[in-house]
Amino acid sequence: MRIVVYDVTGRRVATLVDGQKSSGEKRVTWDGRNDHGAEVATGVYFYRMTTPGFSQTRKMVTARRDGTSRYESSPLIPAKNPRRREIP
Repeated sequence: MRIVVYDVTGRRVATLVDGQKSSGEKRVTWDGRNDHGAEVATGVYFYRMTTPGFSQTRKMVTARRDGTSRYESSPLIPAKNPRRREIP
């Protein structure tokens, strides 16, 4: 399984998961930092989850919470893909 975050220009920002995972429900949290540990700007990002035989991209928005540098990300709208399947 691989989960990667991209900015609106398509550049990779962060890799959240890259490797084998057991089956079942999982939760992944992004702290709003890129692969180098720097905080990213607030705004729209995309994350792509890929596994053998499956790929899905979703959009999310990051926003500063309570005036601090902590981020809150929430999925918005699934990318339009006629062959899209929900993540089990």
